[in-house]
This record gives sequence, structure tokens and C-alpha cells, in this order.
Amino acid sequence: MTHFFYGSKNGVSTVIRLTIKLCSIYVLRAAGIKAYVNASSLDVDQKEFLTTWLDNIVTACELLTILEKVYEA
Repeated sequence: MTHFFYGSKNGVSTVIRLTIKLCSIYVLRAAGIKAYVNASSLDVDQKEFLTTWLDNIVTACELLTILEKVYEA
């Protein structure tokens, strides 16, 4: 019974690792994405909403990358 949740632990850790990888890629490209949004033909309110949303994603990614990863023995 000790290995009952082993698969789900691997699945969750895989999702976390993939999310961290995607976040690192996004953080590298965030300035270009913001520049694209600011150069687009959207309304001022839509641009502000998108840039705020993108800033929140960067903040969430930074918080996710500082999480301590503890592996079971």
C-alpha cells in the first residue's frame, strides 16, 4: 500500500516541472509579447487588461520557480 499514490506524485511533479519550463520560456519572451500587444490595434482598455494579465503571469511564474522542491527518499 505504500506505493499506491506513486503514480499521482509523479504526475503532479511532471506537471510542475513542465509548467516551470513553460514559465521560463514565457519570461524570456514576455517583453516581445508586450510590445506586440502595445503595437496592436486593440482599445486602450483591452491593451491595459492584457498587459496586466501578462504581468500577473510573470509574477506567478516567478513564485513558482522559487518553490522548494523536496523529493521523497
